[in-house]
Amino acid sequence: MSLSETKLTCSAITLLGQIHNQLLRATLKQLSSKSVPTRQQCFVLLKQTDEALNGGLEGEANAICTAATSAVKSVDTATSSSLAMAALSFLATFFAHHSGRIYASHLGELVPAIIRCMKDKLQRVNFEAFAAASSLAQSLRPQASASPLAVNYSGPIQDLFDATTGVLGDTSVDGEVRERALDTLGNLLVHEGDALAKSYASCFPLISARLATESTTLTAVHVIGRIAESPLCKGAEFNAWLLQILPEVVVALRKTRRSSSKNAELACLQAVLTRVGDSLPSDTAEALITELKQFIDAPLALSTIFLILSLQPQSRRLVEQQILPEVMDLIKTPSLHPAAVDALASFFGAYVSGDVDIVSGLVTNLTENLGAKAQGALPDATQGGTSIYGATARCVGVVAGQGGNAGDVLGPFQTALKV
Repeated sequence: MSLSETKLTCSAITLLGQIHNQLLRATLKQLSSKSVPTRQQCFVLLKQTDEALNGGLEGEANAICTAATSAVKSVDTATSSSLAMAALSFLATFFAHHSGRIYASHLGELVPAIIRCMKDKLQRVNFEAFAAASSLAQSLRPQASASPLAVNYSGPIQDLFDATTGVLGDTSVDGEVRERALDTLGNLLVHEGDALAKSYASCFPLISARLATESTTLTAVHVIGRIAESPLCKGAEFNAWLLQILPEVVVALRKTRRSSSKNAELACLQAVLTRVGDSLPSDTAEALITELKQFIDAPLALSTIFLILSLQPQSRRLVEQQILPEVMDLIKTPSLHPAAVDALASFFGAYVSGDVDIVSGLVTNLTENLGAKAQGALPDATQGGTSIYGATARCVGVVAGQGGNAGDVLGPFQTALKV
């Protein structure tokens, strides 16, 4: 966006703020219109205003919530369905920009209306209903909030949870709708996981089943990763499920076709591993390392192996056999991405920390890996090899830092550079 466009946008938002109260009063009057298209456009206008001003509807929240509830409840015909979708879309934005205390008194009417639309026969209505439910879950308790869930929110949250898991577990429901339900379940667990702890047994198998279904695997991966990162999901039952799900996440890493980079799967794997911590079984660690070998050129895969090494030092021997040769080849990749160099350095740091006696030999191996033995000379700019020096030096520095006398350890590398 150019400077002139930015100024124009700012001017428009400033003007909107100046006429906001007048516009809001006029819109509220039209919300009682008998014309369904007029009411529908009112919700569209309210949504756009709310987005532009990041809220500002607190003063008229009661009237707005009452009108929105009425519109959402009217989902019966094709015309009223359009009105309900507009109202649900507005509610998603309204929840996102206003705290729960603004609309708390209306939850008793809003939540049942949203739940009804989750089960509507029209897919587009379902989509908007789950989007509104997800936004509501995030609004009632923002992720950064450390305070417990308010008592008057517990009932509506449980109702949303029950309805969401009901749709997710219903095999007669359209697959895309169940995928939206899965995403909403993730939001409920991320933001209200501690309040839903008694319901873990009913929802975790549903998430696992979606992970095993190819069409929803990627969404399940995102959901699992977010749940694993949330401090609100905890306890023995949760930890046991994470250990159970680990092998299935690895299968997803291998089989998902819609994700070429595998970043989502690897990020999920890291989140689960971090929560599992040092309770990671050695056999699971080794199975993970074997699977990750084929993705070794991805920085996230390298950092995941680093994490596994940190959690389960017994896997060092397998890393030496299967990963280290691949890593040595990776270092010699021309113009290696800085993120990959960082991941390589972290990998060597974790690898050496398990056995400092290998420091000197590993520096020698890294030096020889530059190509002096194989080619009779180190790679130069004409061979596209200058970036190899930087990557190797970074790794050598990390390795040498783990040993005793740095001068003695770095001797072979310094000699090779002088030659």
